[in-house]
Order: sequence, then C-alpha cells, then structure tokens
Amino acid sequence: IDRVKENTISDLDFHLSIAYATHNELIVNIYKYVSTYFASIISKKIKISREKEEKLNKLHEDLYSAILNKNVDWGKEIINAIINF
Repeated sequence: IDRVKENTISDLDFHLSIAYATHNELIVNIYKYVSTYFASIISKKIKISREKEEKLNKLHEDLYSAILNKNVDWGKEIINAIINF
C-alpha cells in the first residue's frame, strides 16, 4: 500500500469511528454511503508534503480531543479547518 492510500484508509476509518460513536445507525449508514465519494476527495488532498501531513494529523488529534471534551464549538472550528485544508 502506498502512503496516499494508507493515509486515505486511516482518515476514512477515523471518521467512521466518529460515526459509530454517535450510536446512531442512520449516521453510520449515511457515512458508509458517502465514504466512497470522500475517498476520492481525501486521496487528492493527501498528496501533500510531510509538513502539511503533520499539520493535518494534528487537526485530527485536536478533533478527537474536542470530542472527548464535548467541546462542540472547538470541534466545529476544527472540522472547518480540515475541510478547508
């Protein structure tokens, strides 16, 4: 597996874990449905430098922390930063 494919799989798995954490079957099924679309977008965005990759990983770590701390506003900011990365 090349680095881009590996990172894409990791990113999709991370977000699927978030969907499962909602304990909402509808959210999980919607995520599974759109994840094939996300895969193509993610794989294009992941073709980035190591420095940017590290920044993106940090954003995901921060998102995880926001979820753990139940900080919705911080989570929204991070999601926007990830989308606009």
